[in-house]
Amino acid sequence: MSRSSSRRILVVTSLVGMTSAATAAQLLSPNWSVGDLVKELRTTWMGGTVSSDQTTGRVRRFDLHIEEVQHTLADGVSVKAWAFGLEGQPATVPGPSLRVREGDTVVINVKNNTSQPHSVHSHGITGLDELNDGVPHISGAYILPGKTMTYQFVAKEAGTHWYHCHVQTSLHQSMGMYGSLIVEDKDAPTWDREFVAILGEWDTKRDLAKPTEKPNFNYYLVNGKVGNEAPDMKIEKGQVARIRLINAGFQSHALHLHGTHFVVTHKDGYQLLAPYGADTLDIAPGETYDVFVKGRDGTWPWHDHNSLAATNDGVYPGGMLMHVRGSKDEPFDAQQAQAVTRLPLEGAVHGQDGHAAVSEGDPDFIKELISRNAEAARTAPPLEQARLQAENLKLASFVNGTFDAKTGAWTFSPTEPGKH
Repeated sequence: MSRSSSRRILVVTSLVGMTSAATAAQLLSPNWSVGDLVKELRTTWMGGTVSSDQTTGRVRRFDLHIEEVQHTLADGVSVKAWAFGLEGQPATVPGPSLRVREGDTVVINVKNNTSQPHSVHSHGITGLDELNDGVPHISGAYILPGKTMTYQFVAKEAGTHWYHCHVQTSLHQSMGMYGSLIVEDKDAPTWDREFVAILGEWDTKRDLAKPTEKPNFNYYLVNGKVGNEAPDMKIEKGQVARIRLINAGFQSHALHLHGTHFVVTHKDGYQLLAPYGADTLDIAPGETYDVFVKGRDGTWPWHDHNSLAATNDGVYPGGMLMHVRGSKDEPFDAQQAQAVTRLPLEGAVHGQDGHAAVSEGDPDFIKELISRNAEAARTAPPLEQARLQAENLKLASFVNGTFDAKTGAWTFSPTEPGKH
C-alpha cells in the first residue's frame, strides 16, 4: 500500500494479456487487512517533512513575480487577472509550468508586485513543512504587496501536481493564480509527446470590489483560453502521448474525447493499481489525472460533456474545448466527404499554427443566428452594431445571404452541395 510500492506497478500488466499468476506477482496482494494497512501507514507511508539530506543534490530555482494584468480569454474578451510569471518574462494565465525531477531541492522565490497579499501553495506536495505550504491563515506567511518570500522543499512525490494562491482562494484562484508543478520520476520517458491541460472557469461580470460575491461562471478555460483559442494537441498516427489533466477550477468537468479512447494511469500523482480505458473522465476541483492517448487519423474534439461548459457566455461552440490533431484526414468515402458543405461555425483557424478545425455546419442555424444578430443590432450601441454586422456578413457568405440596407432584412439563396 505504500506510495513507493504503488509506483513500481507495471502499467502494461493489464494491457498485454499476461496470465493471472504473472499479473498477481506485479500487483499488491488484494487480500490485505486493516492490520496490514495500519502497519504500512506506521512504517512506509508518506508523512512528515522530507529533510534536506534526502535530496539528490540538484537544486531547481524559480524566480516568480505576481502581477495584475489584462488577460485575453478569447478574441474581444479581456479580463483583469492576477498572474504568475518567471523573472524576465510576462505574467500569464496559467502561470509558468514548474518542472523538476524526483529528489530535487525546489526553491521558489516570489515577488508580489500587486496591491493584494498572496501566497503559493504547492498542491499535492506532502513532504514540505507547514511554513512552506503557502496557507497563510494557518502559518501567517502572507506575501505582502512589494515583498518577496521564498518557499523550499525536496520533491519526493513524482507526478502531476500544481500550485495556486491560497489567499481568499475563491477569488484569487479564479482570477488566474495557478500553474502546473510537474515532478518527473527518475526513469526516462518512453512516450512520444506530452501535454498539460489546466481547466478553469471565469466570471467576466464579477464585481472585484466584492471579494465574497458568489461567481456566476460564463467562460470555461483550458490553459487560460476558451474554445478554439485553446491550443491543439498534435499527436501523429501511431504516436503515444501523455496528457496531464489538472482541474484548477471550482466545478467538476466530464472530459469526453471523440475518435478514440484514452488509458487512465494516474490520479493526484499516484499510479493506479490497474489502468483502465475510457472516453469520458470526470475530474473534480483540485484533482489531477494522467492519461495516455494513441494518435490516429483526423482531428477530434475533446470537450466537457456538460455542454454548458462548452460555450462562451452561453454560445456554442466554445469554453472547455480542445482538439486532438492526428495525421491527415483519411475519410472512408472521399467522394462523399467532398460533397459535404463544411462551414467554419464549429471551429476556426488557430492563429498559432494555421490549422482550421472545421466540421459540418447547419445552414438553418446560420440563418437563425444572422436574424438574431440583426435584431440585436437594432437597439445596440454603434460599436456593437458594427461588430454584429461584420459577423453577419461573414456568416452570410456560407449561406448565400444578401442584406437589404433599406429594409434591414436578409434573404438567402439555395446553396449547392460542396459550394460555399
